[in-house]
Amino acid sequence: PPVVVHWFRAYLVASLLILPYQAVYEYLRATGANIRFNVYRSLPLVANALGVALLYAIGRLTLNTAFAAMLVCNVVIPLVGIGIEGGYVLPTKRWFDRSLAKVQLSYGRRAAFGTLSTMVLARFDQFLMVSLVTPSELGLYAIAVTGAGMTAPIAQGVGFALFPYLRRERDPHAGWRRTWQAFRWVVISSVAMSAIMALIAPWGLPAIMGAAFAKAVPAFMLLLPGQVCWNAGEVFKAKLEADGSPGLGAQAVAVAAVITIVVDPFVVRWYGIQGAAVVTSLSQFAYAITAWSFVQRRRPAGAGRLLRRGA
Repeated sequence: PPVVVHWFRAYLVASLLILPYQAVYEYLRATGANIRFNVYRSLPLVANALGVALLYAIGRLTLNTAFAAMLVCNVVIPLVGIGIEGGYVLPTKRWFDRSLAKVQLSYGRRAAFGTLSTMVLARFDQFLMVSLVTPSELGLYAIAVTGAGMTAPIAQGVGFALFPYLRRERDPHAGWRRTWQAFRWVVISSVAMSAIMALIAPWGLPAIMGAAFAKAVPAFMLLLPGQVCWNAGEVFKAKLEADGSPGLGAQAVAVAAVITIVVDPFVVRWYGIQGAAVVTSLSQFAYAITAWSFVQRRRPAGAGRLLRRGA
């Protein structure tokens, strides 16, 4: 509908604010201000959810009001955050620092491809399904992907906490040990939570979403192992980024994105949403293995012996 095109243009203009938002958020993360970082990062999402719920409660929820609520929450709230943190992030009160911008662009250029690859891995299969499966099957797959992704915040939270520690750490062996501690905890917690969800899903998904969504359970089960691999890969990616090598992290995600783009068109056509789930899990496994191999190449001398001794 034309109204969607109008809102799309409005969001394109609003997206110009992503850079200053992200600069503030990442500075807080890099300096270890994790609580403020998570508050600012999550507040627009929380406010939008509450706004949509309120619009529904008062009978005013339409396509236009939903878009408007999202735009306001994602523009106004971050601007307030920039105002509050401005003196902390920019102590010189300079609007533009050429040397800082050079560093940011160099780092961002290497990391940007990884961001694009992540978007491909997360959404390409669903875009593809629009023309290859029925709308009901696409809805089932969306629910399965959302459910399987419930363990993702584990890895994301550990990665956010790990990054500033590794940036400050001067002893490469200590950073190596902390990375593998984070990896173990992420894998253990992800596997445990996935096992619980696998037990609950056969009756839990239909109970929450409706009986028709029982058909989403097979795809959900196939997606769970891949999500565990993705969570593990996020730890290694945080290590690479903290070491100043975001390009390697981006390459690891790109491997998974390429597999998705090449294989999905055939598999989805033949096997539907279950095939897409298998490809997603295999792609996430490839991401974890590739990121691990990049981290291994940068392992400090003697790190393996230290880990075996429990140092």
